[in-house]
This record gives sequence, C-alpha cells and structure tokens, in this order.
Amino acid sequence: MKLICLLLVAAATQLPLAVESEFVIYTRESGYAAFPSIVRLPNEELLVAFRLADRRKGVTHMDPTSRNVVVRGRQNPIFFEHQSPIVIFDRLGMQDPSLTVLRDGRILASSFHWNVKLSEMADPKACQELDGDCPHGVVTGIYTSMSTDNGWSWSGPEKVPAPGYEPAATSESILEARNGDWLLPAYAAAPGKKVEDSILVRSRDGGRTWEPPVVMARDPEEKISFQEPALLELPSRRLLCVMRTDGAKGFMYETYSDDGGKTWSPPANTGLFGHPPHLLLARDGKVRLSYGLRQSPYGIIIAESDDGVRWDSQRTFRLRQTGGNNGDIGYPSTVQLTDGSFLTVYYFNDKDGVRYIGASHYR
Repeated sequence: MKLICLLLVAAATQLPLAVESEFVIYTRESGYAAFPSIVRLPNEELLVAFRLADRRKGVTHMDPTSRNVVVRGRQNPIFFEHQSPIVIFDRLGMQDPSLTVLRDGRILASSFHWNVKLSEMADPKACQELDGDCPHGVVTGIYTSMSTDNGWSWSGPEKVPAPGYEPAATSESILEARNGDWLLPAYAAAPGKKVEDSILVRSRDGGRTWEPPVVMARDPEEKISFQEPALLELPSRRLLCVMRTDGAKGFMYETYSDDGGKTWSPPANTGLFGHPPHLLLARDGKVRLSYGLRQSPYGIIIAESDDGVRWDSQRTFRLRQTGGNNGDIGYPSTVQLTDGSFLTVYYFNDKDGVRYIGASHYR
C-alpha cells in the first residue's frame, strides 16, 4: 500500500496546475471543523458549509455537540473575513453538510444525522476519543434544508425517506438534473447485508416526495462496501458516480448511467487511491475529481479526465502538501470561479491537533 501511495504522489506533478495561494477559511482552537462544501452564489459570493463540534483529545467524527454551519466569502479577490458561522439548522448530531445552488437561485443543503448519546454500552476504545465520556451513535437518516436568501437563514430540516435502506447517509451534494429532478447520492446497508451499497434517491417535485432508492453499486459477494458517492451529469446526459470503497484496498470505484439513473454499469476500479470523491465539470469540458490522500504523506489530490470514465494517475496534482499529521484530512469540494480559476476547500490539522477549513486557489 505504501508503494501505491508513493507512486501517486510522484505522479502528482504531471497535471500542469499552478497554485496561487493556500489559506485558512475558518478555525477555532476549541472546535473541530471538518467536511466542507463550497458553492458560488448567484450574487457571486462564495458559501462554505462545514460541520463544527467541540474539540476533543482525538479524532471524533461522531460528537454530541456537532452542528452544520456556513460562512461566506467573495471572489475577485478571494476573501473570507473572520465571522461567526451561521447554523443551518440547530440540531445536534448533524454531519457532512453538502450544498447545491438550484437553477431558481435557492440553496439546498443535505446532510445526515447521528442520534448521539453518552453511553457506558459503547465500545471502550471509542471512549478514548473523548475526554472521559463515551459516545454511542446511531444514524437516523438524511435531511435537507433550504435557503431563499443566499444562506442567511434556513428552513427545515426535512427527512428524506429511503425505504429498504433506512437509515441512510450522504456526504455529497444533491444533483439538480437538466430535467429538473433532484438526485440524491446516498449509501447504506440493505437489511441483513454485511456491506453498504451506493444508492440514488430521486425527487421529481422539488423535494416534496421521494421515490424508492435505486441501487447504483452493489457487491453481490459482499466483500466491498460502496460509500460516499458523488454524482455529476455530463453534457451527453450520462450520469457519472464515483465512490469511496471499503474492502477494495483504498481505491475509488465508478459507475455510470445512460438512462437517467434507472440502471447503472457494473462498478469499476478508477485506479485512483484515496477518498472521498467530489466531481466538477469544468468549463473546458473536462471532469475534475478532488479527493483526499489520507495516509502519509497526506494531501488533497486533483485528477482530470476527458470523459469522466477513464482516469489516469499521471493526470493528478497534489494540493496542501503540509498540514496533516494524521489521516484526518480531506473531504474536498471544488468550484470554478468567474475568471476560470479553481478553488478547492477541505479540512486539515496541525501538529497540535487543531482542525482548519482550508482552501487552495489554482489555475
């Protein structure tokens, strides 16, 4: 596995990108900021959502104090002033917020929820993550919230049903397809199954109702879990999905649909090591894939493909080459700015364990 990582890092200079700046969007020494998502607003502001919880002794992705919040910035020049985050909705145990700017200008946020409580019944090893307290968490499902004022206030949350896959989780944005459907990428284990499937939940009426999930990727041998799927609609109307895996030696897999998401190709190995994925269609027609390299030497990887199906580890570039003393980094999200450059947000940590929402600006 170390050899694979070294080869990817060595190849990371092959994509001709130039980093113009790297900076911190948000940090709080007593907080734990992670899992960001960025969008460009209709007024050209930038909105970044992330999960914020209290800081503990170790890595705590499940925490009874976690909330989803947003901060805002601007471009030309890029600037994020020091600000107090706005809570998307005031409910504890929220996780992995993702943003979508709809064609009518509204902002849609999706995330999943842990029912987190302190329990002596939890795994004793998990107790070491907190300051003597022991967390016990159960996923309760996926929720959405809506803003009609550029992220200053939010409605909801509204539960997204996923019959046959309750409770499900999500870590990437809802896709508003060209036909107006909302396509929510999610993952969960079917009843009685050992591994998780990547699933698609569709709404044809703006989130008022949701159809039963469609399986995008499943391992019939129950050896590989397909998790944290990311969706993109290509100019051909092909739907592309790239997924994190568990049981596939750390490589991401992909699948695609040419019938609007009704059926999907067999999942295939991308040959790219890391997770989780974020997909962007650049203005030049190429597909950009952002993901985290969550073992030494750590970093944020940008990969490029002409069609979104064929990937080459020689067409990658590593951002944020400092800022990780462990694998608790990444979860990147990328936008293309009005001047054609790119801004990728992610989280990273320093030697003292402080977490940061960071960003890299490049072209």
